Amino acid sequence: MAKKRINKTKSNKIPSALVVGGIFFLLVAVIFLLIVNLKVDRLKKEYESVNAEEVKTNKKLNIDINERLKIFLFDHEINKDRLKFLSEQKSGNNIYYKYKMLLTDAEFQAIKPALTSFFRTNGFTSHDNDKDMIFERDGIVVDIFVDILEIYNASKENDVENKEMVKEPKADFKKDVKINSKNSKIEPKHRLAIILDDSGQNLELARKVLSMKYPVVLSILPYTQYDRETADLARKYKREFFLHQPMEPKSYPDTNPGKGAILLNMPKSVIEVTIKENINRLEGVDGVNNHMGSAFTENADKMKEALDTIKDYTKIFVDSHTTPDTVAYEVCKKTEGLKCGISKRFIDNSADKDYITNKLYEAAGFLKSQDVIVIGHLRNNTVDVLEDVLPQLEKMGVRIVTISEVVN
Repeated sequence: MAKKRINKTKSNKIPSALVVGGIFFLLVAVIFLLIVNLKVDRLKKEYESVNAEEVKTNKKLNIDINERLKIFLFDHEINKDRLKFLSEQKSGNNIYYKYKMLLTDAEFQAIKPALTSFFRTNGFTSHDNDKDMIFERDGIVVDIFVDILEIYNASKENDVENKEMVKEPKADFKKDVKINSKNSKIEPKHRLAIILDDSGQNLELARKVLSMKYPVVLSILPYTQYDRETADLARKYKREFFLHQPMEPKSYPDTNPGKGAILLNMPKSVIEVTIKENINRLEGVDGVNNHMGSAFTENADKMKEALDTIKDYTKIFVDSHTTPDTVAYEVCKKTEGLKCGISKRFIDNSADKDYITNKLYEAAGFLKSQDVIVIGHLRNNTVDVLEDVLPQLEKMGVRIVTISEVVN
């Protein structure tokens, strides 16, 4: 009997285990890619956030440096507009901030040590190449190029006091006082008084001022080389002299107002002792005005504490007006027993003689409406200009008097 042949055909069906395995693999791959993509997105956002934060920090740092430099200049009686920000550049791990500062050589020599100290106090190392001053700290490089001006063009400068003083109509000295005309005559109704700050450092220059016929008042910084000798000299010439009382500036502690300063964090008892010692050191004074003090004179409570002590030793206080927001003059007027004055302007923010001359004539222009107090500094150029210009102003009818005659 013949056997039937059984034809076995191969099945093309894919095993179910392989299908399940493939699907599982694809799902794992998709999940993996999703996770990777999410991580990449998160890292990207973190990077962008860090980068944005770095940019924000750098910008804030730049603003902080810029503002603190301007306050530094402000406290050294130099127009803050003479600081020019040039650029910010990143190179490797360093950020470079470049500035240009416009100064006369005399101004540069005067503030260079203080500027170096200002940065070192904030943890910077310093080195300079002639007029290029460089300060470094933690990858931050501040490069200040000092552009030395032979003669500063004062007519183009919005000088410090114009921004700081109580707003007044600006005198046109060319109109009100004709400088070049010997026959010019003005008829001021009021009087001009002049204070020279920072006295006590140059005895010969002090003697030169006291030898003038005009009652210019020397304001003496305590603990300077010749503070006591200057006071004795003023008494010998029978001239009024002031204590130039150091007060806290806005840039403190970067800017040190000097020994004998009164600070915002001092209790009243310390303020009292400090002022008493300063005045006793000079064996009495005819008045007091503030040295620096852009922070202190904006605080009514601290000014009251200071003035309550000052009135025990003298009856005159003059607000030097080192900040537009000063309250010192107003607090003084409310202090019983004190006569008060306020400076109209600084006359020698620039050492240029033409600048100083113009400021004196501008001050004379205000005399038609009010008594005027102006402040300069005991410096050669300032004294030379006073010797030359005051006789001319007198011939034109200006009455130059001592401070006690113009305070109210």
